[in-house]
Amino acid sequence: MTTDIAATVPARLAARATERPDDVALELVGGGRLTLKKWEQRSNAAARGLIAKGVRPGDRVILWCDNHSLLDYAVAYVAVHKAGAVAVPVQQRMGEHHLNWVCDKSSAVGVISEAPIAGASVWTTGLAPLEEDQSRDPLTPRLPAHDDAEILFTSGTTGTPKGVVASHESILFTHTSQATDQETHIVLHALPPTSLAGQGLLLQPLDGVPHRVIALPDYDDQSFVDAIHHYRPTHIVLVPALALSLIHNRAAAALDSSSVKVVRTISAPIAPAALEKLVALFPGAATFNMYTSTEAFPARVRIKFDPMRPGSVGRADRAGSIRIVDDAGVPLPPNTPGNVELRMLHALQRRYLDDEAATAAVFRTGGWVRTGDVGELDEYGYLFLLDRNQDLVISGGLNISTIEVEAAMHEAAGVREAAAFGLPHPTLGEYVAAAVVPNADFNREAFNEFLNGRLGAAKAPKRLVVLDELPRNELGKVLKRRLRDDTLRQVETRSAASEAPRSEFQERVKKIWADELGLSTLDWSANFLALGGTSLTALSIVAQVRDQLGRQVSDRDVFEAANVASFAERVTAAPLTDGSRRPRIKRVPRASEGAGQE
Repeated sequence: MTTDIAATVPARLAARATERPDDVALELVGGGRLTLKKWEQRSNAAARGLIAKGVRPGDRVILWCDNHSLLDYAVAYVAVHKAGAVAVPVQQRMGEHHLNWVCDKSSAVGVISEAPIAGASVWTTGLAPLEEDQSRDPLTPRLPAHDDAEILFTSGTTGTPKGVVASHESILFTHTSQATDQETHIVLHALPPTSLAGQGLLLQPLDGVPHRVIALPDYDDQSFVDAIHHYRPTHIVLVPALALSLIHNRAAAALDSSSVKVVRTISAPIAPAALEKLVALFPGAATFNMYTSTEAFPARVRIKFDPMRPGSVGRADRAGSIRIVDDAGVPLPPNTPGNVELRMLHALQRRYLDDEAATAAVFRTGGWVRTGDVGELDEYGYLFLLDRNQDLVISGGLNISTIEVEAAMHEAAGVREAAAFGLPHPTLGEYVAAAVVPNADFNREAFNEFLNGRLGAAKAPKRLVVLDELPRNELGKVLKRRLRDDTLRQVETRSAASEAPRSEFQERVKKIWADELGLSTLDWSANFLALGGTSLTALSIVAQVRDQLGRQVSDRDVFEAANVASFAERVTAAPLTDGSRRPRIKRVPRASEGAGQE
């Protein structure tokens, strides 16, 4: 372990403030700027205020902030370190209940916040009272680089959030210590400072290469385009949700991206089709995708956009090693799906806060860290993610990658955003469902046709939910648990409604469905796609409804109806035919009925 004090956050800021005091380190669009000298001086004063308040080395102090308080947050963050304490960032939008939960889990002694807090169990203060009447003279404690520096709580998208403890050495590992006279990198982003990515951007001005980091507190496409035009950044950083929004917005048509040399996407996989559009939006820039996790960092994998491998997130290099292992930790050969593990040689591993069992399961021997993703390496060492362990859909024994399904959905016409997730099935175990945010030209039938052809019937979504927006967390990650829960509630509600007594006419509609799908029995809550319905089957149902019941419906009614009961109601309300007969479509036997099935 290194004991070089330059490997700590306070020492690194002091060095940079001496080398280039008037350089702007951080700037908030519409909210001021912070030079390296001011950052150093104000954090000295605030640290003395914390010490006067009783903060001691090793204590944990929560920083409760939002995107608008970035500059004060930066000062408070370093001040906590200069007091020898551990910073615990918490996003205000998570609410006071979450704040109190983190306070309890981390055993924090206090909270620094510019927003009032009601009923906190520890002391709370704003930054100004800490700085008031305190000396701004240098204050650089001799902290070992392996001392705890921060505790970042995971997003909890796949379970209860866990506190990840990182040392000074860990959070500074990717930032060079030796100062250079290179051209300043002007970095524009719109990420919360409390996330892993936000923390990395916060500390970029401490790098040996000069950085000026500009943050947009409230993202919208027009504001981001305006910021590019005004600040002329050389680098921009986006999460996939923001990239998707930007490439589909008319504001991007007027974008002058000539200053941008590097585009980075982080935090979550981005569909190849969306990535190609992003590359086209910034034609003069190199576009990189970076893959890591809060636990694995500073180990990471990155790749410059490669049209030959648009679905890969990169391969091992000096930024990190990769391996694919089975559940027992045994390495697997190329092109074999398994658990993704990352490693950064010579970097101190992180750990979970007060959870030895979880730490042992994720932070493996030899420096390897299990990311929680399923993936595979090709014969050239390129990593392809298949899914999060918790998101993988297992249907009839077939492992279905929601990342693969989402990539196909983004290729379909009229799709703005899309997410795939699993729903329970009584015999298959699970089946794939899709949530789509559509553009004006979205067509359900064409969408279903495309996915059946692109993915095959086994992998194609069997239920489609159309939404105005996808539920996301602060970093834009889709909350698939919420999608699952909301969709299941809708299914249960419709199922309950479908139990009402049905007329003889509606029973005849139900029988047509059962006959055309080759089923002996059928529940009123059954969904057409979930039963394996195809466009040909839908046309056959429409023809039978016309021939047998004399009602005029379309195949769109079949696809758009939530279930048999809903379709029966549509048929009941449909106009009568004019008496003319269309050619009857002969029902095609399902594979399960044919004698030639293998």
